[in-house]
Amino acid sequence: MDRIAITDVLVRCIIGVNPSERLMRQPLAIGMALDLDTRQAARSGALTDTIDYSSLGALASYVLNAGAFGLLETGLEAVAAAVLAAVPSALRPKAVTVSARKFLALGGNGDVTLTVVRVPEDFTLDQAEIYRHGDFRLELVTGLSEGEVAGLFPITTGLWLRARLGPYEHNSHNPTGIS
Repeated sequence: MDRIAITDVLVRCIIGVNPSERLMRQPLAIGMALDLDTRQAARSGALTDTIDYSSLGALASYVLNAGAFGLLETGLEAVAAAVLAAVPSALRPKAVTVSARKFLALGGNGDVTLTVVRVPEDFTLDQAEIYRHGDFRLELVTGLSEGEVAGLFPITTGLWLRARLGPYEHNSHNPTGIS
């Protein structure tokens, strides 16, 4: 099995359960590894036969900032769900590893690192709502006009990822989220 990895993507977000951590964004160093077969891409030389990793750091930042998670564990699981959902099913990794180094967790006296490993079967990737934890949810959305996509993360042409924190709102344009 092959592995595409990115390391040390700096993300600033609200994360943590302590009151002081809820007041301001703090830096995290995010890493991701995607386990997949890259032989077709090696043979064809085509980006469409592999994962375009250029947007993965921005995707992690989008999810972590939208969620303002209490636990790093919850934030990284949401990032793993988003990464798996963002990859076309034909290229979907067998597993995704997401790690974060939290610099301020020990009051400046060392770092904390958490690594989670998730597989596609851990999430409902074939449905509109791919991940939910409390009031936070990740949804795949289609059928929107250009004026309606502000605040959404583009996946492919006509497909966006929406991160929501708060009560459920019915999407009258596409209630299922997937067309």
